[in-house]
Amino acid sequence: MSKVCPNCNTVIAKDEAKFCPNCGNNLVSVQQTPPLQQEQGNLQPSNDVFNGTSSDNFWGKVKNKNYIITLLVTLFVVAFGSYMYFSGIQEDKYLLQYAEVSRSLNTTNETLVNDISKEKLKNDQLKNIKEDLELQKKIVDDMAKNFSDNKPLSKYDKQHKDTIELLQKESVLISNIIAAIDNPLDANNDAALGALQESIDTLKSLSNDIVIPNTTLVTNADLSGIVSPLNAYVNEQRRINKQKMERLQAMQKFFWAMDSYIQNYNSARDEYDKMLETGRTGAGMIWSDYFNALYKAKSDRQDIRKKVNDLAAPAGAEPLKNKLLNVLDKSITCCELMRIGGNLRFNNYYADGTSKENEALRLNKDVQSMYEEFLSTYSSEKNRLTNINNL
Repeated sequence: MSKVCPNCNTVIAKDEAKFCPNCGNNLVSVQQTPPLQQEQGNLQPSNDVFNGTSSDNFWGKVKNKNYIITLLVTLFVVAFGSYMYFSGIQEDKYLLQYAEVSRSLNTTNETLVNDISKEKLKNDQLKNIKEDLELQKKIVDDMAKNFSDNKPLSKYDKQHKDTIELLQKESVLISNIIAAIDNPLDANNDAALGALQESIDTLKSLSNDIVIPNTTLVTNADLSGIVSPLNAYVNEQRRINKQKMERLQAMQKFFWAMDSYIQNYNSARDEYDKMLETGRTGAGMIWSDYFNALYKAKSDRQDIRKKVNDLAAPAGAEPLKNKLLNVLDKSITCCELMRIGGNLRFNNYYADGTSKENEALRLNKDVQSMYEEFLSTYSSEKNRLTNINNL
């Protein structure tokens, strides 16, 4: 009798064999099989080969294949799920940039609307407004740079480019507003302010076209509200500047005339002092020359006084005009006292004449002190009132 190894199907001639010489399988429990049927031309194993252990081994192999297929499918599903999961995380992270832009633009535009108002556009608040706008511009510029430096996800390529353009246009808008506030007289502001509403409409249209999941770049603040106050501020500043320029021209005209009258008075004063010196020393001056000199001194002062009195003084310059008139009035009085004193002495009333002349000399000292004080005040006020920033 022979045996067939149930594990490898090897026919074993020795009936007493306990182990398969081919694979080493235990053959103790294997039943003997009838001799091989040589006439069939091939081996015919008994039915228990198909119904016994060999059948179990076959189905085990089939089960192993199914397990491998299941494993591969599972790995594919896990890999695809992981890909989708991490892709979703990457997309969510990318979209956070748009959410940040939305928040920042809302803050920036609300700042613009709040600051650019008739109530706040006053000189005492302009510094704070400018600082606010410069801060918002820096935030917008930083976001524009971050978007430019980062690579967009392929399906958001257009939104990415449009967002950069939106931020850049917002920055230009803020720059134009700062320029108008900082220097409203600059003629370059006219073009920017003239197109202000158009720029705002462009920003609104562009933000409407940027479609992002769960995020909108359309801000709640209505920037159209800044157009009228900003234009009103610029026009008011230009009106004020025009008035200042008119005042400056009036001041310059006033001081030019005053300078010439002061120069005339200085010349008349020098002649008067020389006449007094000559009169005291008696160096060849006859009475007619003396009286003619006094008449000329008084006449010169009266002529200067008339011109000063007729001069139109702009607001703020009247005190200077009045001070010079006061000096001229007292100087004219000095000349008259000297004439009276001279006339008394000419008529031999020496005591009375000398008394009048001494009174004139004392008054003349007061006039000189008043004049020096006037010149000091005049110089400082001239510098102040011809500076347009003080008008």
